[in-house]
Amino acid sequence: MRKYYNEKWFEVDQNISIQCMTQNTSYGFRHVATLYLTSGTGANYKNERISDKACYYNRTWESFQYESILSSVIGKAFETGAITKDQKATCDQYIKNGDRVEDDLKPLKTIAIVATLGSLFSDSQKTANDWKTRILRAGLSNKGLSIPEDWDTLTEDEKTKRLDGAISCLT
Repeated sequence: MRKYYNEKWFEVDQNISIQCMTQNTSYGFRHVATLYLTSGTGANYKNERISDKACYYNRTWESFQYESILSSVIGKAFETGAITKDQKATCDQYIKNGDRVEDDLKPLKTIAIVATLGSLFSDSQKTANDWKTRILRAGLSNKGLSIPEDWDTLTEDEKTKRLDGAISCLT
């Protein structure tokens, strides 16, 4: 049995929460989601689980991690009658909601703030650019950052322009 990792909980509302995880497979990886639906109290208490998975061979193209599997498990829950049309609409709105996406972007904003500090604490443009480059490399190396091969041949003004542009995209 392969281990699960990158567990993340999505609390849609007081009755619906979704647990998502990633698991490696022999051909790639998959996202697994379990929707937990709780309602009622006492003898009427109901706790349902609906699970779904999405398999990938390479990587996903989602605006945030688990976007596809969230939509899939919500659709499955609606099709099986576990959630109502109104609950599905609430779930769909949650997926599109910028506040939820905001949580995923907090680390990027932190990287941008720390990189910007280079301009405040440096006594030269070169030192500031070196700081910004170092912070961006450290924070974004596993998120697709690629520094051009000719980076060292660029002028400091051009580096500043590009670095500041990259930092502005993170905020």
